[in-house]
Amino acid sequence: MMRFSLILFAWSLCLVAGASEQSGMPVSIAAEYHPGYGTNYAWRASVNADGSTTQEVKKDPGMFAEKNWVQRNIPLPSHQQVRVLFEAARTAGLCSLDGRYSPTYRPGDVITDLSTLELEMAVDGRRCRVSVYGGDLTLRVDGHPHKAAVRRFCAAWGKFLAVVPSPNRWQTPDTCT
Repeated sequence: MMRFSLILFAWSLCLVAGASEQSGMPVSIAAEYHPGYGTNYAWRASVNADGSTTQEVKKDPGMFAEKNWVQRNIPLPSHQQVRVLFEAARTAGLCSLDGRYSPTYRPGDVITDLSTLELEMAVDGRRCRVSVYGGDLTLRVDGHPHKAAVRRFCAAWGKFLAVVPSPNRWQTPDTCT
């Protein structure tokens, strides 16, 4: 009888997991931060549907730092945090966005090296990746043709930072840099 109950329980979990994947809910979300000039740390992290997380940070700051990655311990997120993150990514429609965005520069504007943010989502057996260069600047450019899309990306980015804090103290859920 116990064996039968366990089989029923396992089968019901498979049905729930299958329904989640078929409904377009993400099974994992990964983020990468590539700093521009300055003393910020590059980092990459992921959150899976089961709540497991990873984060690696470059050992040295700056955009030219060697590729020496160090594992960083982060607290496990609550199921609620994971659900909110995955819902935000789904609502933002990450897979419907273009692959790359950057600010539009008008003649005479100064071009500086800004940070690049990337989000990758696995959903329905496929992966989609969106890269935003200079997110906060793009949001400040009046009439930018991709402002709405970058705003959607930044909403998902902020939810990611609420689950996996950045090693750069200034980088908070309300920033998109």
